[in-house]
Amino acid sequence: MTFERNKTTIVLLAMLCLPCTALANAGTPLIWGTFAHLAFGNIFIGILEGYLLRWRNNGKGYHAVALMILANYFSAFCGVFIIGGLDTWWVSSWTLLNLKTNFFLMVILLWFATALLEWPFVWFAMGKELRHWGKALKLSFILQSVSYILLVGWYMLCGNHSLLTCKVVPPEEIGIPDNVCIYYIADNEVYKVHSVKEPPVKIATLPRKLTQEEVSKGDKVFLVFLSDEEDPAKANLVERVWKYSQFSHTENITILPKLADVDNVVLTQFGKNDKDRQYGDCNDLIGRPLGKAKASNYRFSHHFYPEFGLMLLKKREFDLSKPYNYISSRDAYGFTWAEWQNDRRLFALGSPIAMWGIKNIIQFENDTILFELRHRQLCLFDYRTRRIALLARGHGATAAICISQH
Repeated sequence: MTFERNKTTIVLLAMLCLPCTALANAGTPLIWGTFAHLAFGNIFIGILEGYLLRWRNNGKGYHAVALMILANYFSAFCGVFIIGGLDTWWVSSWTLLNLKTNFFLMVILLWFATALLEWPFVWFAMGKELRHWGKALKLSFILQSVSYILLVGWYMLCGNHSLLTCKVVPPEEIGIPDNVCIYYIADNEVYKVHSVKEPPVKIATLPRKLTQEEVSKGDKVFLVFLSDEEDPAKANLVERVWKYSQFSHTENITILPKLADVDNVVLTQFGKNDKDRQYGDCNDLIGRPLGKAKASNYRFSHHFYPEFGLMLLKKREFDLSKPYNYISSRDAYGFTWAEWQNDRRLFALGSPIAMWGIKNIIQFENDTILFELRHRQLCLFDYRTRRIALLARGHGATAAICISQH
Protein backbone atom coordinates (compact mmCIF):
# COMPACT_ATOMS: atom_id res chain seq x y z
CA MET A 1 0.00 0.00 0.00
CA THR A 2 1.54 3.31 -1.07
CA PHE A 3 1.81 6.58 0.82
CA GLU A 4 -0.67 8.25 -1.57
CA ARG A 5 -3.35 5.65 -0.87
CA ASN A 6 -3.15 6.29 2.87
CA LYS A 7 -3.58 10.06 2.88
CA THR A 8 -7.22 9.64 3.93
CA THR A 9 -6.26 7.45 6.89
CA ILE A 10 -3.67 9.96 8.06
CA VAL A 11 -6.08 12.90 7.77
CA LEU A 12 -8.72 11.04 9.79
CA LEU A 13 -6.19 10.24 12.52
CA ALA A 14 -5.14 13.89 12.61
CA MET A 15 -8.76 14.99 13.03
CA LEU A 16 -9.24 12.57 15.91
CA CYS A 17 -6.20 14.02 17.69
CA LEU A 18 -7.10 17.70 17.31
CA PRO A 19 -7.58 19.35 20.74
CA CYS A 20 -11.11 20.39 21.65
CA THR A 21 -12.45 22.98 24.04
CA ALA A 22 -12.58 21.44 27.49
CA LEU A 23 -14.86 22.25 30.38
CA ALA A 24 -13.24 23.77 33.45
CA ASN A 25 -14.18 20.76 35.57
CA ALA A 26 -12.85 18.29 33.00
CA GLY A 27 -9.22 19.33 32.67
CA THR A 28 -7.80 21.95 30.35
CA PRO A 29 -6.95 22.05 26.62
CA LEU A 30 -3.29 21.51 27.48
CA ILE A 31 -4.02 18.55 29.74
CA TRP A 32 -6.25 16.87 27.19
CA GLY A 33 -3.98 17.84 24.32
CA THR A 34 -0.97 16.29 26.04
CA PHE A 35 -2.97 13.16 26.84
CA ALA A 36 -4.10 12.91 23.20
CA HIS A 37 -0.50 13.26 22.00
CA LEU A 38 0.95 10.70 24.39
CA ALA A 39 -1.91 8.18 24.09
CA PHE A 40 -3.01 8.47 20.47
CA GLY A 41 -0.95 11.11 18.68
CA ASN A 42 2.10 8.90 18.63
CA ILE A 43 0.17 6.43 16.49
CA PHE A 44 -0.55 9.11 13.90
CA ILE A 45 3.04 10.39 13.95
CA GLY A 46 4.36 6.83 13.68
CA ILE A 47 2.16 6.16 10.65
CA LEU A 48 3.33 9.39 9.04
CA GLU A 49 7.00 8.72 9.74
CA GLY A 50 6.71 5.08 8.68
CA TYR A 51 5.28 5.92 5.27
CA LEU A 52 7.72 8.79 4.80
CA LEU A 53 10.54 6.35 5.54
CA ARG A 54 9.22 3.82 3.01
CA TRP A 55 8.78 6.61 0.45
CA ARG A 56 12.40 7.75 0.95
CA ASN A 57 13.52 4.11 0.52
CA ASN A 58 11.48 3.58 -2.67
CA GLY A 59 8.85 1.49 -0.93
CA LYS A 60 11.35 -0.80 0.78
CA GLY A 61 11.60 -1.40 4.49
CA TYR A 62 10.89 -3.78 7.34
CA HIS A 63 7.62 -3.12 9.20
CA ALA A 64 8.39 0.61 9.02
CA VAL A 65 5.02 1.83 10.29
CA ALA A 66 4.91 -0.50 13.31
CA LEU A 67 8.53 0.25 14.21
CA MET A 68 8.05 4.03 13.95
CA ILE A 69 4.93 3.89 16.13
CA LEU A 70 6.98 1.96 18.70
CA ALA A 71 9.82 4.49 18.28
CA ASN A 72 7.49 7.40 19.04
CA TYR A 73 6.12 5.80 22.20
CA PHE A 74 9.68 5.02 23.30
CA SER A 75 10.91 8.59 22.69
CA ALA A 76 7.80 10.04 24.39
CA PHE A 77 8.44 7.84 27.44
CA CYS A 78 12.08 8.94 27.58
CA GLY A 79 11.04 12.56 26.96
CA VAL A 80 9.07 12.66 30.19
CA PHE A 81 12.25 11.93 32.15
CA ILE A 82 14.38 14.22 29.99
CA ILE A 83 12.04 17.18 30.50
CA GLY A 84 11.80 16.38 34.23
CA GLY A 85 15.58 16.31 34.58
CA LEU A 86 16.06 19.51 32.58
CA ASP A 87 13.38 21.24 34.66
CA THR A 88 15.28 20.41 37.84
CA TRP A 89 18.74 21.67 36.91
CA TRP A 90 18.12 24.11 34.03
CA VAL A 91 14.54 25.28 33.47
CA SER A 92 14.16 26.18 37.15
CA SER A 93 16.91 28.78 36.70
CA TRP A 94 15.22 30.54 33.77
CA THR A 95 14.09 34.13 34.18
CA LEU A 96 12.29 36.63 31.99
CA LEU A 97 15.67 37.85 30.80
CA ASN A 98 16.58 34.56 29.10
CA LEU A 99 13.17 32.93 28.64
CA LYS A 100 12.81 33.36 24.87
CA THR A 101 16.34 32.17 24.07
CA ASN A 102 16.18 29.19 26.42
CA PHE A 103 12.67 28.23 25.34
CA PHE A 104 13.62 27.90 21.68
CA LEU A 105 16.90 26.23 22.63
CA MET A 106 14.87 23.67 24.60
CA VAL A 107 12.75 22.93 21.52
CA ILE A 108 15.92 22.32 19.49
CA LEU A 109 17.42 20.09 22.20
CA LEU A 110 14.26 17.97 22.39
CA TRP A 111 14.19 17.66 18.59
CA PHE A 112 17.85 16.55 18.61
CA ALA A 113 17.28 14.09 21.48
CA THR A 114 14.21 12.59 19.77
CA ALA A 115 16.14 12.07 16.53
CA LEU A 116 18.89 10.22 18.43
CA LEU A 117 16.41 8.10 20.42
CA GLU A 118 14.56 7.01 17.25
CA TRP A 119 17.76 6.49 15.24
CA PRO A 120 18.06 2.72 15.99
CA PHE A 121 14.40 2.19 15.06
CA VAL A 122 14.92 3.96 11.72
CA TRP A 123 18.01 1.84 11.05
CA PHE A 124 16.15 -1.40 11.78
CA ALA A 125 13.10 -0.32 9.73
CA MET A 126 15.25 0.33 6.65
CA GLY A 127 15.62 -3.39 5.90
CA LYS A 128 18.77 -5.52 5.64
CA GLU A 129 19.76 -4.41 2.14
CA LEU A 130 19.52 -0.68 2.96
CA ARG A 131 20.69 -0.51 6.57
CA HIS A 132 23.41 2.07 7.10
CA TRP A 133 23.91 3.96 10.37
CA GLY A 134 24.89 7.22 8.72
CA LYS A 135 21.92 7.22 6.36
CA ALA A 136 19.61 6.16 9.20
CA LEU A 137 20.73 9.13 11.31
CA LYS A 138 20.12 11.52 8.42
CA LEU A 139 16.64 10.05 7.83
CA SER A 140 15.85 10.24 11.54
CA PHE A 141 16.55 13.99 11.57
CA ILE A 142 14.41 14.44 8.44
CA LEU A 143 11.51 12.52 9.98
CA GLN A 144 11.71 14.46 13.24
CA SER A 145 11.79 17.75 11.38
CA VAL A 146 8.44 16.86 9.79
CA SER A 147 6.81 15.54 12.97
CA TYR A 148 8.10 18.43 15.11
CA ILE A 149 6.37 20.93 12.84
CA LEU A 150 3.13 19.10 13.64
CA LEU A 151 3.92 18.92 17.37
CA VAL A 152 4.78 22.62 17.61
CA GLY A 153 1.49 23.47 15.90
CA TRP A 154 -0.34 21.03 18.17
CA TYR A 155 0.96 22.56 21.39
CA MET A 156 0.45 26.08 20.08
CA LEU A 157 -3.24 25.13 19.88
CA CYS A 158 -3.36 23.31 23.22
CA GLY A 159 -1.23 25.57 25.38
CA ASN A 160 -0.60 29.28 25.65
CA HIS A 161 2.76 30.89 24.89
CA SER A 162 1.72 34.55 24.72
CA LEU A 163 4.22 35.56 27.41
CA LEU A 164 6.88 35.03 24.74
CA THR A 165 5.31 37.87 22.73
CA CYS A 166 5.48 40.42 25.57
CA LYS A 167 8.27 42.97 25.38
CA VAL A 168 10.81 42.45 28.17
CA VAL A 169 12.20 45.80 29.30
CA PRO A 170 14.34 47.13 32.16
CA PRO A 171 12.31 47.99 35.31
CA GLU A 172 13.00 51.71 34.73
CA GLU A 173 10.79 51.70 31.62
CA ILE A 174 7.74 50.75 33.66
CA GLY A 175 8.73 52.05 37.07
CA ILE A 176 7.09 52.07 40.46
CA PRO A 177 4.79 54.99 41.37
CA ASP A 178 6.79 57.60 43.26
CA ASN A 179 4.81 57.19 46.48
CA VAL A 180 4.93 53.38 46.61
CA CYS A 181 7.23 51.10 48.60
CA ILE A 182 7.40 47.40 47.84
CA TYR A 183 8.39 44.89 50.52
CA TYR A 184 9.43 41.34 49.68
CA ILE A 185 11.38 38.29 50.90
CA ALA A 186 14.65 37.02 49.43
CA ASP A 187 17.05 34.53 51.07
CA ASN A 188 15.17 34.79 54.38
CA GLU A 189 15.68 38.55 54.48
CA VAL A 190 13.09 41.30 54.11
CA TYR A 191 13.82 43.96 51.50
CA LYS A 192 12.23 47.26 50.53
CA VAL A 193 12.21 48.88 47.08
CA HIS A 194 11.12 52.49 46.72
CA SER A 195 12.56 53.29 43.30
CA VAL A 196 13.75 51.10 40.44
CA LYS A 197 16.71 53.45 40.11
CA GLU A 198 17.98 52.48 43.56
CA PRO A 199 19.02 49.01 44.81
CA PRO A 200 16.75 47.17 47.27
CA VAL A 201 17.42 47.85 50.95
CA LYS A 202 17.46 45.08 53.55
CA ILE A 203 15.26 46.16 56.45
CA ALA A 204 14.91 43.01 58.57
CA THR A 205 15.64 39.33 58.89
CA LEU A 206 12.71 36.97 58.49
CA PRO A 207 11.66 35.89 62.02
CA ARG A 208 10.39 32.46 60.99
CA LYS A 209 12.26 30.47 58.34
CA LEU A 210 10.69 27.45 56.67
CA THR A 211 12.58 24.17 56.75
CA GLN A 212 13.17 22.17 53.57
CA GLU A 213 10.60 19.66 54.76
CA GLU A 214 7.98 22.41 55.18
CA VAL A 215 8.76 23.79 51.72
CA SER A 216 8.38 20.34 50.18
CA LYS A 217 4.97 19.99 51.86
CA GLY A 218 3.75 23.21 50.24
CA ASP A 219 3.98 25.51 53.27
CA LYS A 220 4.35 29.18 52.39
CA VAL A 221 5.65 32.33 53.97
CA PHE A 222 4.85 35.85 52.76
CA LEU A 223 4.43 39.44 53.90
CA VAL A 224 1.14 41.13 54.76
CA PHE A 225 -0.01 44.29 56.50
CA LEU A 226 -2.29 43.76 59.49
CA SER A 227 -3.87 46.48 61.61
CA ASP A 228 -2.26 46.90 65.01
CA GLU A 229 -4.41 45.55 67.84
CA GLU A 230 -3.63 48.48 70.16
CA ASP A 231 -3.75 51.17 67.47
CA PRO A 232 -6.12 49.98 64.68
CA ALA A 233 -5.35 53.05 62.53
CA LYS A 234 -1.78 51.79 62.11
CA ALA A 235 -0.61 48.75 60.18
CA ASN A 236 2.14 46.31 61.12
CA LEU A 237 4.36 44.61 58.55
CA VAL A 238 3.84 40.95 59.36
CA GLU A 239 5.31 37.63 58.28
CA ARG A 240 2.43 35.26 57.62
CA VAL A 241 3.23 31.54 57.74
CA TRP A 242 0.64 29.41 55.98
CA LYS A 243 0.90 25.66 56.46
CA TYR A 244 -0.53 23.40 53.79
CA SER A 245 -2.70 20.64 55.22
CA GLN A 246 -6.26 19.39 55.20
CA PHE A 247 -6.99 21.92 57.90
CA SER A 248 -4.70 24.82 57.03
CA HIS A 249 -3.46 26.90 59.91
CA THR A 250 -1.45 30.08 59.99
CA GLU A 251 0.90 32.07 62.15
CA ASN A 252 1.42 35.84 62.12
CA ILE A 253 4.72 37.30 63.32
CA THR A 254 5.19 41.06 63.47
CA ILE A 255 8.34 42.30 61.73
CA LEU A 256 7.94 46.11 61.87
CA PRO A 257 5.14 47.48 64.07
CA LYS A 258 3.04 50.51 63.07
CA LEU A 259 4.90 50.96 59.81
CA ALA A 260 2.14 52.90 58.03
CA ASP A 261 -1.49 54.04 58.21
CA VAL A 262 -3.98 51.31 57.35
CA ASP A 263 -5.38 53.48 54.52
CA ASN A 264 -1.97 53.49 52.84
CA VAL A 265 -1.25 49.77 52.66
CA VAL A 266 -2.54 46.60 51.04
CA LEU A 267 -4.32 45.64 54.24
CA THR A 268 -5.21 42.02 54.97
CA GLN A 269 -8.43 41.58 56.92
CA PHE A 270 -10.20 38.52 58.25
CA GLY A 271 -13.81 37.53 58.71
CA LYS A 272 -15.12 34.99 61.17
CA ASN A 273 -14.50 31.97 58.95
CA ASP A 274 -11.35 32.87 57.05
CA LYS A 275 -8.62 33.07 59.67
CA ASP A 276 -6.70 30.30 57.92
CA ARG A 277 -7.02 31.63 54.37
CA GLN A 278 -3.85 33.01 52.84
CA TYR A 279 -5.02 36.57 52.28
CA GLY A 280 -8.04 36.70 54.55
CA ASP A 281 -11.46 37.61 53.18
CA CYS A 282 -10.26 38.46 49.66
CA ASN A 283 -10.11 36.16 46.66
CA ASP A 284 -6.52 34.94 46.31
CA LEU A 285 -6.85 34.97 42.51
CA ILE A 286 -7.72 38.67 42.32
CA GLY A 287 -5.17 41.47 42.27
CA ARG A 288 -5.21 43.61 45.42
CA PRO A 289 -5.50 47.34 44.64
CA LEU A 290 -3.36 49.84 46.54
CA GLY A 291 -4.66 53.32 47.41
CA LYS A 292 -6.43 55.07 44.53
CA ALA A 293 -6.28 51.88 42.47
CA LYS A 294 -9.47 50.84 44.30
CA ALA A 295 -11.34 53.39 42.18
CA SER A 296 -10.04 51.97 38.90
CA ASN A 297 -12.43 50.53 36.33
CA TYR A 298 -10.06 47.59 35.89
CA ARG A 299 -8.92 44.66 37.98
CA PHE A 300 -6.48 41.83 37.28
CA SER A 301 -6.84 38.15 38.05
CA HIS A 302 -4.93 34.93 37.52
CA HIS A 303 -6.02 31.32 37.26
CA PHE A 304 -5.07 28.15 39.06
CA TYR A 305 -3.81 26.72 35.75
CA PRO A 306 -0.81 28.59 34.27
CA GLU A 307 -2.08 28.24 30.69
CA PHE A 308 -4.97 30.62 31.47
CA GLY A 309 -2.53 33.29 32.64
CA LEU A 310 -3.28 36.90 33.53
CA MET A 311 -6.77 38.25 32.86
CA LEU A 312 -7.94 41.84 32.62
CA LEU A 313 -11.31 42.46 34.27
CA LYS A 314 -13.49 45.42 33.37
CA LYS A 315 -16.16 47.03 35.51
CA ARG A 316 -19.69 46.31 34.34
CA GLU A 317 -22.07 49.08 33.40
CA PHE A 318 -25.34 48.77 35.32
CA ASP A 319 -28.70 50.38 34.91
CA LEU A 320 -29.06 51.91 38.36
CA SER A 321 -32.83 52.14 37.94
CA LYS A 322 -33.02 48.36 38.20
CA PRO A 323 -32.47 46.51 41.48
CA TYR A 324 -29.39 44.31 41.73
CA ASN A 325 -29.71 42.59 45.05
CA TYR A 326 -26.69 40.37 44.41
CA ILE A 327 -24.32 43.35 44.40
CA SER A 328 -23.88 43.51 48.12
CA SER A 329 -21.11 41.44 49.68
CA ARG A 330 -17.69 43.08 49.32
CA ASP A 331 -14.36 41.87 50.53
CA ALA A 332 -11.50 43.92 51.94
CA TYR A 333 -10.49 45.18 48.48
CA GLY A 334 -13.87 46.28 47.13
CA PHE A 335 -14.32 43.33 44.82
CA THR A 336 -17.44 41.34 43.98
CA TRP A 337 -17.69 39.02 41.00
CA ALA A 338 -21.05 40.47 39.97
CA GLU A 339 -19.52 43.88 39.29
CA TRP A 340 -16.74 42.73 37.00
CA GLN A 341 -16.43 40.82 33.74
CA ASN A 342 -13.55 39.31 31.80
CA ASP A 343 -12.22 41.75 29.22
CA ARG A 344 -9.33 39.76 27.73
CA ARG A 345 -6.39 37.51 28.50
CA LEU A 346 -3.17 39.51 28.71
CA PHE A 347 -0.59 36.72 28.61
CA ALA A 348 0.17 33.22 29.80
CA LEU A 349 2.84 30.56 29.64
CA GLY A 350 1.57 27.01 29.76
CA SER A 351 3.34 24.35 27.72
CA PRO A 352 5.12 21.02 28.30
CA ILE A 353 8.41 22.94 28.25
CA ALA A 354 7.61 25.63 30.81
CA MET A 355 4.63 26.23 33.10
CA TRP A 356 4.89 29.66 34.69
CA GLY A 357 2.03 30.38 37.03
CA ILE A 358 1.12 33.82 38.36
CA LYS A 359 0.22 34.81 41.92
CA ASN A 360 0.09 37.67 44.40
CA ILE A 361 -0.99 40.51 42.09
CA ILE A 362 -0.80 44.07 43.47
CA GLN A 363 -2.38 46.85 41.42
CA PHE A 364 -1.08 50.44 41.50
CA GLU A 365 -3.08 53.60 40.81
CA ASN A 366 -1.75 53.90 37.24
CA ASP A 367 -3.01 50.33 36.58
CA THR A 368 0.47 48.87 36.30
CA ILE A 369 0.85 45.80 38.46
CA LEU A 370 3.38 43.89 40.52
CA PHE A 371 3.07 40.10 40.59
CA GLU A 372 5.10 36.98 41.18
CA LEU A 373 5.99 34.57 38.39
CA ARG A 374 7.26 31.06 38.95
CA HIS A 375 10.83 30.67 40.18
CA ARG A 376 10.40 33.66 42.53
CA GLN A 377 10.39 36.41 39.97
CA LEU A 378 8.84 39.70 41.07
CA CYS A 379 7.68 41.43 37.90
CA LEU A 380 6.17 44.71 36.79
CA PHE A 381 3.67 44.77 33.95
CA ASP A 382 1.96 47.49 31.89
CA TYR A 383 -1.04 45.93 30.15
CA ARG A 384 -1.49 48.86 27.74
CA THR A 385 1.89 48.36 26.09
CA ARG A 386 2.39 44.66 27.03
CA ARG A 387 5.76 45.52 28.54
CA ILE A 388 7.06 43.35 31.35
CA ALA A 389 10.11 43.76 33.61
CA LEU A 390 11.91 41.64 36.18
CA LEU A 391 12.10 43.82 39.29
CA ALA A 392 13.80 41.39 41.70
CA ARG A 393 14.25 37.74 42.60
CA GLY A 394 12.02 37.29 45.61
CA HIS A 395 8.57 36.32 46.80
CA GLY A 396 5.75 37.11 49.25
CA ALA A 397 5.55 40.79 48.30
CA THR A 398 3.25 43.47 49.67
CA ALA A 399 3.15 47.22 49.17
CA ALA A 400 2.43 50.52 50.91
CA ILE A 401 2.09 54.19 50.08
CA CYS A 402 5.17 55.75 51.64
CA ILE A 403 4.37 59.15 53.14
CA SER A 404 7.79 59.24 54.77
CA GLN A 405 10.85 57.07 54.46
CA HIS A 406 11.44 54.40 57.10
